[in-house]
Amino acid sequence: MNPEAEADIRKAGSIARLKAHDVPYIDYLPRIETVEETERRTPEAVGTRIICLALVSMKGAGADHDFVLEGVQHYGVEKELSPKESTFILDREPSENARLQFSWRAEAGHALLWAAGRYDELLFPSTSCDWNAFWSIFHTGDRASFLNGVLLRSQSEILDESDFTYRLHWAAREASMKGQAMPAGLNMDVVVERHHALNWLAAPADEPYLWDETPTDT
Repeated sequence: MNPEAEADIRKAGSIARLKAHDVPYIDYLPRIETVEETERRTPEAVGTRIICLALVSMKGAGADHDFVLEGVQHYGVEKELSPKESTFILDREPSENARLQFSWRAEAGHALLWAAGRYDELLFPSTSCDWNAFWSIFHTGDRASFLNGVLLRSQSEILDESDFTYRLHWAAREASMKGQAMPAGLNMDVVVERHHALNWLAAPADEPYLWDETPTDT
């Protein structure tokens, strides 16, 4: 399939889903990259990123500093944390704002778990995922055993969800700027974190994003 046809089909599918939830949209919102235009992340990269997101979000939600550091060492992800994550993890007394920001990374991790085949579907982002359920998958085992269970969905399926979330984010951002209620009860924090995760998975092949630099433009 040529890229233009793939993009048109994906966009049409997203718009149909938006209509089903009564979410506004614009026809001229640019398309996202196609399968051939994106960098396919490896199962190891996705699984390792999930572990990092679990650790920083646990600390953000109030987990003990030393407990989180032990988790970093247990899973051997000291060098896999992004620069911003590493700074936060090593800070014994981060600000409340930093804690809140990183606690929401559980939503990004949840989206990546879906991409890793742990969930059948991503629910509509009007409510938070079960953060405790997300963290519970790391209570036993080690990095190798966790990575062995990562079976990535097809890039086309990931891009379908990325395109849909991109358009949801536009609708949520538009409502926020106009001081209107979120369409279909969207939770902006959930949408933003999901968009970040899926955009990282759908990064352009010629410019694969680093985690901290992944854009969420609409």
